[in-house]
Amino acid sequence: MKPFRTAVCLSVLLVGWCQAASAQSQFAIVFDLYSPPEALRKVTKDALDTPFGKAMLAGFAEAVAKTADSACLSSRKLDSATLADRGRDIFQRYGTSMLATFARMVDRKAYRTALSARGGRNAAAELDRLTKHPDIVRLMEIVRPARLATVATLLFENFDRYNLITRGTFPPLSPYSNESLAAQDPTDAAMKEGLQFIESRDSPELRRFVDLSFISREAKRTSENRSRVMASGPADWFRGVDKDLAALCVPRTSR
Repeated sequence: MKPFRTAVCLSVLLVGWCQAASAQSQFAIVFDLYSPPEALRKVTKDALDTPFGKAMLAGFAEAVAKTADSACLSSRKLDSATLADRGRDIFQRYGTSMLATFARMVDRKAYRTALSARGGRNAAAELDRLTKHPDIVRLMEIVRPARLATVATLLFENFDRYNLITRGTFPPLSPYSNESLAAQDPTDAAMKEGLQFIESRDSPELRRFVDLSFISREAKRTSENRSRVMASGPADWFRGVDKDLAALCVPRTSR
């Protein structure tokens, strides 16, 4: 089987977005094979429901317990399980909103024009059709843990950045600051399995899908609204979270 752009396409992560944005922003993506539109709320929920996501929520609960006023926690009956549940609600709400912001960073019309120019007039329809092919369905199943791990990491990484920007008292939570947590990241294993699957199949449809995914990624990159990208950041995406943390007895930021 002749090699094709697997090395390029398997260096980035599949992320599905809402129906309002058929193009995914490269600003948010680490493994970018094309994926059909997917509800952002579901993407966020599924990411938090994985073992990796639950480990981050457990870290959030532990951080609250260390940072918050202990008497306040006791009076409000906020134990570890309750704190993890409250954390899930916080990251679900702010995460869904953040991903929606990323999706809006891509000019959909410009994306489809660029995709057609490089992939053929019917490239968008072809991509959607190819996602129903059994080989591609299986590939998406294989890499989904990596997709969701990237979403979960993205949420907690930008929460950390928010706290850094606002001089918050909260300790860092993302895998980048926790070797034990990073070791639980399923991304590498999923990417390796995905690459092995692609290379094991002599499938014209799969080869075409990978090539179109590469073209789609480039089309998204050239279709980003740079002014929107530059105007948005963690301070915007998590604005208001101080009130949520205060409800969990965490002191206000030092601003």
